[in-house]
Amino acid sequence: MYELDSRLRRDDEVLDIGSNAGFLSLMIAKRCARVDAVELNPYLVRIAQRCREFDGADNVSFLCSSFEDADLSGPYSLVLSLANHHTFDGNMRPDFRRYIERIRSLTASGGRLLFESHPGEYRRPELRQHLDEVRDLFQVNGERVTSSYRSVYDTNRLVVWLDAV
Repeated sequence: MYELDSRLRRDDEVLDIGSNAGFLSLMIAKRCARVDAVELNPYLVRIAQRCREFDGADNVSFLCSSFEDADLSGPYSLVLSLANHHTFDGNMRPDFRRYIERIRSLTASGGRLLFESHPGEYRRPELRQHLDEVRDLFQVNGERVTSSYRSVYDTNRLVVWLDAV
């Protein structure tokens, strides 16, 4: 779905924003140099830490924090923002420009951003407008709308690969 198999590099230092229970972070850690994962929910972070212990991964760290407040080391060659630019319940709705500016400040020169929208959000003109407004920070290097039949939550998401400017 994300083309990570062809785009992930062995020397990548990855930031996973909103890592949930850490399964994706742990999976890609096997194929890159390092993963720093940020998740606001302490229960999900605990699950991720236990999975890391079970897996024996020593190149993954899980931080319980909001992305906005996280003390991150950067720079990262790859940043994952998978449907984490706001929440459906409205508890987290940062200014999009500031959110992307923070990501850019943590992205290495020549680094990449993998951005995913929420389901159906790609149809809203505001998302395209937001992406256009940050072209001074990142340039689009590929995009597609996902289609999956697993669940309503896995379909109709805009997946965009962007290169740091």
